[in-house]
Amino acid sequence: MDASAVRFQESLQSFDPLLSVRWGDFVQKWVIQRRSLIPDAEMKFLGNERRRLEGKVALGAEQKIVDRYKGVAEEHECARQGCRVILFVSEFSPKIFDTLALGDIRRYGGYSRYTDKMDEVVEQQEKMKEREEENKRAVYHAEAWGRRGIYDFLTRKRLTDIHQFGVRDMRTLLGTDVFKGVK
Repeated sequence: MDASAVRFQESLQSFDPLLSVRWGDFVQKWVIQRRSLIPDAEMKFLGNERRRLEGKVALGAEQKIVDRYKGVAEEHECARQGCRVILFVSEFSPKIFDTLALGDIRRYGGYSRYTDKMDEVVEQQEKMKEREEENKRAVYHAEAWGRRGIYDFLTRKRLTDIHQFGVRDMRTLLGTDVFKGVK
């Protein structure tokens, strides 16, 4: 790696310690990559895609397929090193830092992260409120219909009236308001 690439990599790592720079033999550009966990399924996919595109390129594919092959091959090389491709650059300039910072703001931080956290807080509050309402409904239900609730009290009272006092009149048992207007 030449001296400018070494200085640029040092600057990158002060920005993000997981970033590194290497020369990409396939794309013939500098590759800015970030250390990352690459799942086995993705490694397998990249390997298969690289072999498939390599076969097409060997048969004389159009430029679009060749460019895709170069990109996939670089992705596969990065994945084998435990990294992800972030950016391909021809030369080092301050614009690269701006691009990386903008990407990080969109992907990992800035307003997006803030709104995500706020959405989480609102969602948790809504869930908590719903849980409280559910608990209230359960208490009201138990109070009205549960064991020793209002319904049981009224049933016991009426049964007691029937058995103890011999009351058989429905108007008395159900209350006089029930039959108002009925003759």
